Amino acid sequence: MNKDTTSDKSHYTILFAGGAFAALALAKRLVDHAKSYPFQLLIIEKSDSCNGLAYNINQSPYVTTNNPAKTCSIDASDENNFIDWSAKFGWPHSPDCYPPRYFFGKYLEHTLAKIISSASNKRIQFNYICGEEVVDCERQKDGSYLVYSQLKLEEKRIIYRANTVILATGNNKPNLPKFAKNLSPSRIVENTMTVVNQKKISAFDVDQNIAIIGSGFSAMDAMTIRFFEKIKPALDYAQNSASIRQQDIGKIYMISRRGLINYIPSEEPEISVNYTLSNQVCLTLVDTFFDSNKLIQLLNQEFRRGESLGYTKHQVVLALDNVLIELLEKLSSDSERHKFIKDYWTVLHAHQNELQEPSAKIFQLLEQEEILQVMEGHIKGNIHMEGEDVVIEFEENREPLKVDAVINTAGLEHSYEELVHQNALLTNLEKRGYISPHRKTNLGLEVNERYEAINRDGFSMPNLHPVGRLIEGEAIYKKFGLWFTGNSGIRSIRNMCAELAPIILQDIELKSNSVI
Repeated sequence: MNKDTTSDKSHYTILFAGGAFAALALAKRLVDHAKSYPFQLLIIEKSDSCNGLAYNINQSPYVTTNNPAKTCSIDASDENNFIDWSAKFGWPHSPDCYPPRYFFGKYLEHTLAKIISSASNKRIQFNYICGEEVVDCERQKDGSYLVYSQLKLEEKRIIYRANTVILATGNNKPNLPKFAKNLSPSRIVENTMTVVNQKKISAFDVDQNIAIIGSGFSAMDAMTIRFFEKIKPALDYAQNSASIRQQDIGKIYMISRRGLINYIPSEEPEISVNYTLSNQVCLTLVDTFFDSNKLIQLLNQEFRRGESLGYTKHQVVLALDNVLIELLEKLSSDSERHKFIKDYWTVLHAHQNELQEPSAKIFQLLEQEEILQVMEGHIKGNIHMEGEDVVIEFEENREPLKVDAVINTAGLEHSYEELVHQNALLTNLEKRGYISPHRKTNLGLEVNERYEAINRDGFSMPNLHPVGRLIEGEAIYKKFGLWFTGNSGIRSIRNMCAELAPIILQDIELKSNSVI
């Protein structure tokens, strides 16, 4: 062992690489359902708190979760856990509202405190370390793992030993467009996830023209921050003063590959009865693939039918989504799929006020005020500076866009290769042959029915469990150009942890006599 390496003398039963939502959901389940035998549990989180990247408590209050409050409980056995807590601690809104990310971060802090208390009462040794990053792990002959962790801002490594390792590294870095070297950092926001970047968005002057790359939830976050911090005060002031005109408010150009804001349906909404599509839509949807007018007419008709029968638009959309995925597989080319998807989103966009709140209302207002313009296009080459302008060129035959600043909200979709190479731990696990790409999506890691990683040779890695966003990846249907939350949403991750916990506890019980 070299002088820059120290060894933790404890032998942990379970070690978590990552300590935000997925880790806490699984840890809570393990502690709540543990029997009389004691065990040792260690969580190592590279950030400064249990909130991780996504739920930092210092974030802008205008950045919301991607899930309505009714699906945000960390406890699979208590659906109302978050709603009850939020009402008690200062956010008594509707279960259908999307809570701010900073507030959900406070909920995670509250959850961690509860887990620590429960663990103490059950003689479970529970340790939570911030400011370290797990960078490697190596399986030993006795079946345990040596886990290598690196201190933040230091080169010194610490070695731990654990029987079970949980890979809960969470959010990936967003995709980035190509930026020229002459582009000033002050003109770029690389993502909307960090507090620093959210403050950067707030700091852009009201008269600056801004390009937002992407059109999903993060694009909505960027638009919402700018609306409340700059545009709304200016619009309100303009109504009562001649010193500022609407023309003095900068434009927002939202650049999307599809040119439309994506509606992302809630995960398994709480509905008592599922909507059944009409026979007409089932029989004729395929025939309308290449006739935009007929497709839009047909889908609008289905919305009206559902409304007349007392169903919400969410219920109709969920039924359409199930059919849509099957139909898309029948199309032979990406261009055919993209055309159909564009028409499909056009219909959803027309009904957006009821589908996505509150950002849809802001979106509609900014369009009415001619402040927001949605542009369909694929960025060509490097985004660069020409004089004082940031210039974006397109593959399509159109004039380059000149703006004052760029906010990147491109999705978190990554191929297996991209996912692995942006994460030191996954890079080393891949070198060791411990992990392999998900066979269906190539966006995440392959696991077996016990949520054990599948190695390069197709065999399971005992007691090495990826959880959350690492499994299957961010967007199951990425090959169709769609953005579905797939299994990466709060409820899906929580339910995944509920399935994994009894597997781990059963293993601990079998090995309880040998646990140190």
